[in-house]
Amino acid sequence: MSFDQRDAVGTAQLIAAGEIRSVEVVQAAIERIDRFDDRINAVTWRRDDLAIAEAATVRPTTPLSGVPFLVKEALCATAGEPAHLGARFLASRGWTATRDSFLARRFRDAGLISLGHTNLPELALSPTTEPALHGPTHNPWRLGHSPGGSSGGSAAAVAAGYVTAAHGNDMGGSLRIPAAHCGLVGLKPTRARSSLGPDHGEYWWQSATEGVLVRTVRDAAAFLDQLAHRGPGDPYHTPRMHEPWLEALARPTPPLRLGVFDGGTDTDPAIRAQVAQAAEMLERAGHRLDRVDPPWLEDDAAWTAQSTLFVAHVAAELERIGRLVGERIHPDDVEPNTWFYARMGRRVDAIELIRASAEIHRFGRAVADWWSQLDVLLLPTTARLAPPHGVLSPDRLAIDGELRTDPYVRFTLPFNLTGQPAISVPGPALVDGLPVGLQLVGPWGEERALLGVAAQLQEAFDWPSRWPELVTS
Repeated sequence: MSFDQRDAVGTAQLIAAGEIRSVEVVQAAIERIDRFDDRINAVTWRRDDLAIAEAATVRPTTPLSGVPFLVKEALCATAGEPAHLGARFLASRGWTATRDSFLARRFRDAGLISLGHTNLPELALSPTTEPALHGPTHNPWRLGHSPGGSSGGSAAAVAAGYVTAAHGNDMGGSLRIPAAHCGLVGLKPTRARSSLGPDHGEYWWQSATEGVLVRTVRDAAAFLDQLAHRGPGDPYHTPRMHEPWLEALARPTPPLRLGVFDGGTDTDPAIRAQVAQAAEMLERAGHRLDRVDPPWLEDDAAWTAQSTLFVAHVAAELERIGRLVGERIHPDDVEPNTWFYARMGRRVDAIELIRASAEIHRFGRAVADWWSQLDVLLLPTTARLAPPHGVLSPDRLAIDGELRTDPYVRFTLPFNLTGQPAISVPGPALVDGLPVGLQLVGPWGEERALLGVAAQLQEAFDWPSRWPELVTS
């Protein structure tokens, strides 16, 4: 296996051992972007020369030192670099970040070498990546299909082998949906596991969580060790483990109580079959399985409350961006979907907002009470495979967006509302050439159990050996 096909931890080990140089790995990543990105359209801004210069000075000090990396252009900001959030309004004004986010500093301190930024839907509002600003990102497994969203550019870049890992974040499934569609590992850590500072205490109410798209569970653990930190002034934080997650992953996973939900009759039968296959494998590994049908997945009051908070956030975000730039944002400045949501959000009054927040807290307590007899829940990541471009395009969602997006967010969004950790990993096999995502969810703060079970699935299904034909032919 060549070094550019290893995971991030394996690549860093070769660099630390002196078998390869970080500069070589960075140059190989740049060459892959040059070769494939005119067809995939995952990368929107590049810093090739700076990356090569930084790689030349790498000193191995962490499990990720010297590894090339890409950053989603949302929340994780570096002073002086573009900060457009996928929005034409900001891009047309050449808007750049005025200071580093705490997370950007953490990535830099980990020795990661940023190659640039990845594509995303406008303001990260969609489970697909088809922005008007940069055009659609293609799924490397099948061009013309969505890589998911909103971290779709990062997922496509990792799936195509540009880099072994790329930054993303998750407000309603934005790490897990792209992971499912692109055959990757996407961990949404526990709420407040990492800092959103200094610009945000929370984002999208309490739903936003930072993370990465990777190919192996080992990498997910290594990056969680870097992500987990408290920034000065954070409103709340989840304490990290007493030992590194990467070290904990090396120990055997004990038998656990696993709940299994196949998604129900509205889920693609091929996806349901892969959930069943994964459950059988985990039962053979010694876990105790219970078939469950979570009643809170049909909690209409929680979905209504989430919609209220969502549209209010979009309205507030447009107002915030306008203040940053010193201009009023008009309908023609943003995509139809964005303006539609913002217009709805301006109608939300303070009482509605407080009621919606209280409803989400009620929902979280109900889910936690239901969870008391389980360690981990296994269910689909999405109810459908990656759709063709156009199905979720921003000029069509404003009219019937909830109906169109429901099959892609119904199994991910609940855990943004509760704050629980959740990870999407690839299923046993491709379906019509497209990956399937299996989701594991744990109680608050229990990423260790998720990583252990995910590692067992990886050993059984060997998804890191799979590559899209586009990048191997």
